[in-house]
Amino acid sequence: MTAKLVDWLRSELNRLEQIAQAAAVADGPVWTHNPDDGWIVEGNDGPVIYDEGSPTGDQAQHIARHDPAAVLRRVAADRHLLDEHPLKQRLAIGPRMKARPVWVCATCGGDVREDPNAYPCLTVRLLAEGYGWEEPQ
Repeated sequence: MTAKLVDWLRSELNRLEQIAQAAAVADGPVWTHNPDDGWIVEGNDGPVIYDEGSPTGDQAQHIARHDPAAVLRRVAADRHLLDEHPLKQRLAIGPRMKARPVWVCATCGGDVREDPNAYPCLTVRLLAEGYGWEEPQ
């Protein structure tokens, strides 16, 4: 699971970044909700979504809060968080005082040989879960 989850998460971050960049080119990076003039969400050059009975005001606010600029900020922050939790090899003293290499999260620690969930660490697993990762059954 180690490489698979981290690779999946990096791929998902890249995919979301590409989608947000394309949306920013088409409609500007910052979208706003303006219920007073009938436009639900507004980009640089006018409406992105018109009020035609849908979306509701709450839905329009949600869309505006997740504009391309916000998505790009989250992707950048989550990449930094992921980079703060790399896999690292260290030596551990095993039975009979024999040193052995173990793989751990450089930030959280833990021993993968003793704890199969030590890496990806809980932080990386929770981050991936927020993007839709589901643990294999």
